[in-house]
Amino acid sequence: MYYYKYTWPLGFGGFTGLVYFINHDPKSLFGFIFFMFFGNYFIGKLAGEKKDERFLENGKRAWLIASKIPFLLLLVMSLCIPYFSVTKEFFIALSSLGYGVTIIVYYSVLYYFERYT
Repeated sequence: MYYYKYTWPLGFGGFTGLVYFINHDPKSLFGFIFFMFFGNYFIGKLAGEKKDERFLENGKRAWLIASKIPFLLLLVMSLCIPYFSVTKEFFIALSSLGYGVTIIVYYSVLYYFERYT
């Protein structure tokens, strides 16, 4: 039931995105998404707790903080287009890393709010 405790090592699968530098296949850049599993470490620590109103409120606060990351990445991508010759690999890598980082930040901020506030 609390599989979050045991899935965080799947985050090491994010290093499969580095295979792109060997085979230059853009699909291998999606391997960076596996880094999001490192966020399950924090959720696994909270797995035994009941979800009360405070937990739900902390989840909303954590999402407000973590949701700023995709918007910043979209801004960076849109600013890079006119000034640099940007390839599709850049967009794939930045998007997948951004998704993974967003999940990790959400889980870690939620853990922080639950433990220390």
